[in-house]
Amino acid sequence: MKKQILLLILLTAIISAKAQFNVYHPFPDSNAFWMEGGNHFCPPSSDGAYTLEYMIRADTTINGHIYQILSEGDWDQCNGFPIAPLVYYAKAACIREDTGKLVYICCALNYTRDSTEQLLYDFNVKVGDRLPPNYLDQAGDGGNDTVTKIDSIWIGTSYRRQFTVKYINWDGMVEYDSIVEGMGSWNGLLGPIGPSEFGDDRLKCFKHNNDSIGTCGYIYLNVNTVQKQPTQFSIYPNPASSQTEIMYQLPTGENTSILKLYNEIGQLISDQNISSAKGTMNEDVSALPNGIYYYTLSVNGVVEATNKLVIIH
Repeated sequence: MKKQILLLILLTAIISAKAQFNVYHPFPDSNAFWMEGGNHFCPPSSDGAYTLEYMIRADTTINGHIYQILSEGDWDQCNGFPIAPLVYYAKAACIREDTGKLVYICCALNYTRDSTEQLLYDFNVKVGDRLPPNYLDQAGDGGNDTVTKIDSIWIGTSYRRQFTVKYINWDGMVEYDSIVEGMGSWNGLLGPIGPSEFGDDRLKCFKHNNDSIGTCGYIYLNVNTVQKQPTQFSIYPNPASSQTEIMYQLPTGENTSILKLYNEIGQLISDQNISSAKGTMNEDVSALPNGIYYYTLSVNGVVEATNKLVIIH
């Protein structure tokens, strides 16, 4: 009798898990937060680390589609010390999901704000399928990442489908990454499928409403931060060689600020006063040596936003 009861309990658990597995979990359209991190190189010969956070901030309409705006906070360290203030983007990218389990991205920072959307995730794939060409295919293999397994992972209060993807790294070796329904890649929300620039980009936590995985703590992005930060502070082109354009918008009620440029060791290169709430500035950077620079935008003596500029002649 005990064995029969145990078998019945086990069977009920399996049926329940399978039922949850068959429920599709759409991508968040609000109340979602991602934190990821990895290593980077600090000149001249040391290692550093970075932390990256994304939060869905608001909705917007682009080309007739409703997108969710992603805010981004970025923090770089070398030898345990910050090398620049928080880099904040009120609009790092825009994402949306259609009714066919396809997630799209547009207006991403590293795609020059192009409003033409690209596929970000396809949650229709089956074992043996190759991922269609997409934004995450930064290895440039044209969609040769193959789904090898589909299983499930427990996040918060339910199981979600997890897609294991096989790819070839830069050394020609087989490696694997995973993509989770309604969450994204374990290499990060916008992290590459396949070999990355830093080698160990990883998602640290994900939170949507009351469901979460990993340890989430709002280090940079929170309600107050998003409300008070400039709605725009971007640089294009970046990297630049001669001219670059800075677009900005100050917090509500502010009309004056100071724009400063620093080199990578913190020396002030230039500063200038800004006397309008929003606008576009053309900067001549042709005389600057190759390297990494940081712009800061200050209001009432407080740095409200920073942005990194790379000079390559």
